[in-house]
Amino acid sequence: MKFLIRFLFPIYVYLFFYPLAIAWMVLSSISAIIFALAFGQKAGSFVGRIWAQGTCLLSFVWVTVSGKEHLSKTQSYVFVANHASAYDIYSMYGFLGRDIRWMMKKELMRTPFLGYACKKVGHISVDRSNAVKAAETIETAGKLLHEGASVIFFPEGSRTRTGKIGTFKRGAFVTAQEIGLPVVPVTINGSFDIMKPGNTTFYPGCISLTIHPPLVLKSQNREELLEEMNKVRDIIDKGLK
Repeated sequence: MKFLIRFLFPIYVYLFFYPLAIAWMVLSSISAIIFALAFGQKAGSFVGRIWAQGTCLLSFVWVTVSGKEHLSKTQSYVFVANHASAYDIYSMYGFLGRDIRWMMKKELMRTPFLGYACKKVGHISVDRSNAVKAAETIETAGKLLHEGASVIFFPEGSRTRTGKIGTFKRGAFVTAQEIGLPVVPVTINGSFDIMKPGNTTFYPGCISLTIHPPLVLKSQNREELLEEMNKVRDIIDKGLK
């Protein structure tokens, strides 16, 4: 049975999924723009959650979430997760049940339909080549997050090639400190087997999100910040199956 799925499913991916996914993305982007302009960014972000859920449905990917009891409905958070697949984005955006803003590479903002929708919804463009603009980005994020939104980071910076968690970069933790928000570690299991980095096809499967208790960063210098980063990384790593 597994062999049959491995053989037949790519046919579905290329003949049906990609055309449907592109149409769904365009429709969702237009809807998000309209909702954001008419009712505000939170409404546009809600459309984005529906887009992510629909993409998982078209992909035959099922997502489960545990640990929501650790979160307050009125608190904003900086979510930090391991990164193994493009499906990390769909699962986190679609199933955390939060008003989410993404810190996105500025190049993604140029994607037709999707890029303009992201601007209107309030996702944050990041210019990594300019330190001044990076500081302005944190200030922009602070305003959004104190209005009730949360932000997601993949602090490894890129998807793992082995399935194992990589070294963390400081951006998520500096942002959390500057804005004064708790960090929430999230362990993502299953996405690496669904779509490995570099592949254009994927396979049906299940993804589980494990939300760990929030942590308030108290570091006063670079060494203490590194210790807290490693603590968060260890929490996420211990949750990997």
